Amino acid sequence: MHTKTLLIFSIFILLISCKDNTENISEAEVYDFSDRKYEVMAGYDTNYQNPRPLLIVLHGAGSSAASMIQATNFNLIAGEEKFIIVYPDAFQGFWNFGEECGMAFPERPDDLHFIKYIIDEVIKNYNVDQKKIFITGFSMGGYFTYYLAEKLKGSIAAIAPVAATMPRFISKYETPNKLSVLIILGTKDDSVNYEGTVGDCGKFSGMESIQYWASVNGCASPSETTYMPDNGIDYLKIRIDNFVNCDHPYETKLISIEGGGHRWYMNDEINTSEIIFNFFQDKSL
Repeated sequence: MHTKTLLIFSIFILLISCKDNTENISEAEVYDFSDRKYEVMAGYDTNYQNPRPLLIVLHGAGSSAASMIQATNFNLIAGEEKFIIVYPDAFQGFWNFGEECGMAFPERPDDLHFIKYIIDEVIKNYNVDQKKIFITGFSMGGYFTYYLAEKLKGSIAAIAPVAATMPRFISKYETPNKLSVLIILGTKDDSVNYEGTVGDCGKFSGMESIQYWASVNGCASPSETTYMPDNGIDYLKIRIDNFVNCDHPYETKLISIEGGGHRWYMNDEINTSEIIFNFFQDKSL
């Protein structure tokens, strides 16, 4: 991957939304997002004649869009792959979703509507391939990614949660649409238990999380297990559990970083951002 100088188009949206009688108005527009912002990385390519995929990147708890830009280096890949990348900022660093289990600020609007609003605005301002809208997120942003896959079904082509197993309460919703899913987890994560947690607001284990989506996608069970080539980091081994014979074209895969912690890994052993981009490349509604 060659590093190229990018022209970064940053949009900070400050808009008070109001509702009128127009039919088909976005549900998000009944909310006030005047105190919210997000950043758009459109890359160096200013030729918007060809529609481009849209990737939404969600930061973890207590973090920010700026931190995710630095941690992921997605903008270095965006130009070559001609992606539009959006980094939303959560209110005071915490995503607000999922009723009682995911509501950091119950008095504020559900962030589902904020993400809907962002998608609508980016589509208005850029030439977006609406069959190629993807979401990835780290930690709490990963939990939110699972939630959005359920709530925005029919709009999202694929997801890739990182350092986040699936919240159990999401499985109680109506069965989501089929979509390709890549989950990346560290087995020694001290913030997200790879083996899962119990209770109404608990989390599935890593394997339970991918098995849920394998069931949605009609995949054969069990998965096929392989390991990525060892590039010399002794304490890390990268296991891939890939479910086969899924309903075409839905790819369903768990990458477990054996010995890995609560990190977005960017090293010789595993380049998380590059893996996610490669996974999304051929995905479409």
